[in-house]
Order: sequence, then C-alpha cells, then structure tokens
Amino acid sequence: MNIALDDRLSKATHVSLLPPHWGTLYELTKLPDDVFAAKLADGSIYPEMQRKDVARENRLITRQRDEDRIAGLVTIAGKFRTLVIDPPWDYGSLSLAGRAAPRYATMSHDELLALDVGQWAEENCHLYLWVTNNFMTRGVELMERWGFQHKTVLTWIKPRWGLGSYFRNSTEHALFGVRGDLRTRSDSIATHFEAPMGQHSEKPEEFYSIVRTASHGPYGEVFQRQERADFTNVFVEATAVAA
Repeated sequence: MNIALDDRLSKATHVSLLPPHWGTLYELTKLPDDVFAAKLADGSIYPEMQRKDVARENRLITRQRDEDRIAGLVTIAGKFRTLVIDPPWDYGSLSLAGRAAPRYATMSHDELLALDVGQWAEENCHLYLWVTNNFMTRGVELMERWGFQHKTVLTWIKPRWGLGSYFRNSTEHALFGVRGDLRTRSDSIATHFEAPMGQHSEKPEEFYSIVRTASHGPYGEVFQRQERADFTNVFVEATAVAA
C-alpha cells in the first residue's frame, strides 16, 4: 500500500505532524515532494487536517498538469468517417450534487461551440457525442453547430448508482448524429447497453465495440482518454508532428 511505501510518512521528524486517519495519509502520498515539503514547512500538514482538504489540493495539481499538457497539443490533418467526442464539460454554475470538481482541464460551452469539428469530418460522417444527463440539450446544440443532425441516443446503463441533483444518476449517454447521408452498418443494435465502470470519465470498451459494428472507419476521437489502435487521436503533442 502507498502509505507503507512512502518514506516521507515514516520519518521521525514527520510522524507527530501527520493525521492519524489512513484516508488522509493516502491522499498525502499523492502530493509531489516539493508540495509535501512546503506544506510541512508552513504548517498546513497537521494531525487534525481532513482528507477532503488534501484531496482538493491533489485535484488542483492534477488539473494544472492536464492544462499544461493540453497547452502543448496541436491538431492533426485528416478526415474521418466516424468521430467520437467526449467533451471535458465545464459544470460552471450547475450543481455537482456532492461530486468533486473534475481532475482534468475543462472547456466552457462557448469554447466547445467554437471547436472546428468539421475539419475532421468527411462529407458523410457519423458522430458519437458523450453527454451526462444534465447536458443533453447542450449536446444537441453542439451537434447542430458542428454540422450534424441528431438522430438518436445510446444509453450506457451503469452497474451502480451515482449522485444527482434530482434523481440518482445511473446512466450516461452518447448522442448519435449524422453529417450528409450515411446509414449505420447494422440495424440490429439496441439503443442501450450495460457495461462496468472504469476510472473517472473512462468510457467502456463495449461502447467502442458498438461503434465498430455500427459505423464506418476510419475512426477519429476528440479528447481521447485511452489509446486504441483503430481510433486516431486528433490532438497530439507538437513534438510528435515535428518528428
């Protein structure tokens, strides 16, 4: 376990300053060495500190790293017959219903509206746009702005309930839209599927199997979170393009 392996927590000079709860200690193990040392020095690591306070700090650090990473990305040239987009939604004033703020960099609705999705879309193209329950209407607006006509909704039924402002969320959705005239490869696919949950915001492999069965390649992915050999990430590091 990280707590037992972290030498910073076992130093005699640190022990009296550390909180006794394992959850808080676990969050402390995630802090970079320089941040950990600075917090010890200024007294912000102390026995009564709460896990949520350290977790908030870790989220901010992770988010800043993601923002720094994104700053070094460029778009690739190329057209795709199928696009998958999982926007980094900015919840803004919307209630998070007890959920923590995202650990990744987000984009405002106006920034997403301005995204030039057409540069990656063939004349006839399928689009799968991931939305949470409270972003359904915004997703349709994005789809129309990007030049796609909304057709239907695929619903991921999750194995356990999450949080929610009015009802407990147990689903997530991929809006399906079409640019031009392009039918699906199969007419025997249901509009719902069940699949396990992975890491935060990770989409299940079952979804990608549906995309491969229903839609035509080549496949492009915007805001890709996990590499897949047959899905091209449209954002890459500038150094990779230069090479």
